[in-house]
Amino acid sequence: MYVKKVNYSEWEQVSLPSSVRSIVALDLNNYASRRNPWGDMKLEYLEKRGFVRAHVNDGLLEIFGLKQGWHASFVLSDLIPAKHIAQQL
Repeated sequence: MYVKKVNYSEWEQVSLPSSVRSIVALDLNNYASRRNPWGDMKLEYLEKRGFVRAHVNDGLLEIFGLKQGWHASFVLSDLIPAKHIAQQL
């Protein structure tokens, strides 16, 4: 998959983890009855991965993956975050 990351002008190839079975792209910090699949990650984690906090008006798509059915259930229950893949302009 190719994405254009924040503060980059070129498209970059992002490899998908083999465990990911579905990909979701949202421009929302919550959905499905106010669930937050991107999660509320610590600033250090976000900076290390090149991400920023998800906001509805930031102009970015948050792209994340879900592994199996149980993973999606845990994500939608706000027990764990989804697998972060990219944020794209």
